Amino acid sequence: MAKVLVHEALHSMKYDMDIIKQKLISDLKKIENKIMRNEGALNINEAYTELCATFIMCLFKAKKNMSKSDTKKVLKTQLKKMLIHSFKNCARIFKKYNIEDSKSCTLIKNIHSCNYHQEASAFSYIIIKTALLWALTTQCRYRNGHKVSDRLKCLEQFLSIGFAGHIGESYQKVIVEVLSNEKFNKEINKYISKSKGTGNFFFTIFN
Repeated sequence: MAKVLVHEALHSMKYDMDIIKQKLISDLKKIENKIMRNEGALNINEAYTELCATFIMCLFKAKKNMSKSDTKKVLKTQLKKMLIHSFKNCARIFKKYNIEDSKSCTLIKNIHSCNYHQEASAFSYIIIKTALLWALTTQCRYRNGHKVSDRLKCLEQFLSIGFAGHIGESYQKVIVEVLSNEKFNKEINKYISKSKGTGNFFFTIFN
């Protein structure tokens, strides 16, 4: 319930409309045309909202009067747990459609063979959100042109764009780039190979 409340509270006319009013670039349009049923939309704004909600849910684990360094440690630990859970969710949803290799649905050149079909925005909620969370917390190397030692800063800066500025079409290009990343797909496929089925499905973890 707390995750739902956080998610709904984070829907903003500012960044939601910033993304919604964008015309999908051709690569994302190809994904949308392939996976959507009933002429629905890919709704890539949901991936950004879910990423924000995940970050704030992790912040809830920090205790009152905790030092800044301890808060960061807690946040990083929780984000790592959330990322693992997100990858497991990716595996569950692909298993539901008997997909053994995520690249059939994340690489544009392979999208014709994707057997994934949705009526809601699960692809954005789960797969795109996981891609962004993975890239920002494990792969980020530079921030504002400078090498970073704290990758948490990359996630914080990315989230702040929607609250302090305009997201712009570069957001879509980032999505395409991360979805097609070989390391990202290798990680999903690792969880797919371990998954024994769809099982119980939870968007978040609560411990």
